[in-house]
Amino acid sequence: MALLVVYIVMVTVGEIFAALLGIYLDRVSAAWSLPIALTLVFGVIALAWPLAVFVTDRWLPEKLPQK
Repeated sequence: MALLVVYIVMVTVGEIFAALLGIYLDRVSAAWSLPIALTLVFGVIALAWPLAVFVTDRWLPEKLPQK
């Protein structure tokens, strides 16, 4: 469950950043804004899963050691 929560948070933050950058690039160069924004959107989705697995395994242990 923690893995999905971490993944959703990472994707949400990354997609907000990608959308804001796409909006900014639309004002600068309309021809380049769509390819760059789409690359960032799919890149965030692809990279968020391995990062979420790494964060969950590293800093959120499933069970605490018992005595």
